[in-house]
Amino acid sequence: MLSKSDKEWIKNTFDEQIVKALTVKVNVVQKRDPKTGVPLKTEKHFTEDVFLPHHWVEFLPFYEQSIVAMEEVTEQARNRSKSGLDQLKELQTKVDAIGQLYITLEKPLKALAAFSDVIQDNRKLTMNEHLDLVYESNPG
Repeated sequence: MLSKSDKEWIKNTFDEQIVKALTVKVNVVQKRDPKTGVPLKTEKHFTEDVFLPHHWVEFLPFYEQSIVAMEEVTEQARNRSKSGLDQLKELQTKVDAIGQLYITLEKPLKALAAFSDVIQDNRKLTMNEHLDLVYESNPG
């Protein structure tokens, strides 16, 4: 059976090994004074040992702020894309209307073009001759 001092030694050894395993060297670039928050004239570069659980807890508020900022930016992008889709649908409706207008004007424009051809040849046709010319030469 283990004595109280043996148990204490095992506990301390495990604690030390866990701390050692979870401690890493980190290259730090310090751009602001940690006390005042004022930007430094020259950046400080140094290496320090960091216990990862402490580091995660220390920076948790910054991670939360980053997540909130990302959510806001995502929402703004979603709103802009929805607005863009609405504008695209409106433009599509307008293009469809213009296309329908051209389809509707096809026969009158063909008739006008045929009439223009006849006038350029210095021939004068009656309206019936003109319509016969258009609908015979351009079926459909």
